[in-house]
Parts: sequence; C-alpha cells; structure tokens
Amino acid sequence: MKNYLLAVAFTALLAAVYSVQNAGYVTVRFLFWTRDVPQGIWEAAIFAAGCVVMWLLSLFGSMEMRDRCMEKVSDLESRIGKLEKYCALQEETASRRKESSSGGEQLLSCDIPGGECAAEADKRDREEQQE
Repeated sequence: MKNYLLAVAFTALLAAVYSVQNAGYVTVRFLFWTRDVPQGIWEAAIFAAGCVVMWLLSLFGSMEMRDRCMEKVSDLESRIGKLEKYCALQEETASRRKESSSGGEQLLSCDIPGGECAAEADKRDREEQQE
C-alpha cells in the first residue's frame, strides 16, 4: 500500500509540473460544449479522469474475483462437511465391526463408498493380524 501511495504522489507531482510548464490555452470541444482552458490543466484533468475510470474498473474486477473466491470457499466447505460425515460413518462402522467381531455377529454395511462390506473388511483385518 505504501508503494502505491508513493506512485500516486509521484504521478500527481509530475502532472502538476506538466500543468505549470504548459500554461497556453486550448479550445476544448465536446458534443455541444466549447471551452478555453489552460493546456496543462486540461491534460492533467483528463489524466485524473482516466485514473479514476481505471480505479473503478479494477474495483469491479476485484469484487468479481472476491465473489468467485467466496463461491469456491463455500463449495469447499460443503465438501469438507461431506467428508467429515463420511469419516464419522467410517469410525462408527469400524467401532461396530469391533463390537460385532467380539460378539460373533456379522455387520453388513455395503453402503459405504468404496464398496467393501464390513464382513470382508473384518476377514481381511484378521488375516493381516495373523501374519
């Protein structure tokens, strides 16, 4: 921000020097408007107007970028919520597997993403523990 302010101050200084050095009058005609103004003042005013227009355009661009980022953040937050629910379901299923393997009953939970039933996972876990 400090560099930006220095650049604006330096540009304003250059515009002021230019205005003082070009004191001659020019006739400005725009649509139905005609006016005699000092050349340096006129050109400094046009430069300032251009700066304001570019600032407004960049402001609108940054607002659009912020909206896109906020949309992406909300999408990612919803994805995180889904993954947290999935992890909680996995933990619950794992605890049920442990309970069912000690009690002798089998728990079937084939609705878990990945397609592996709890009975198959228990069998695989037992084989890994035996090795």
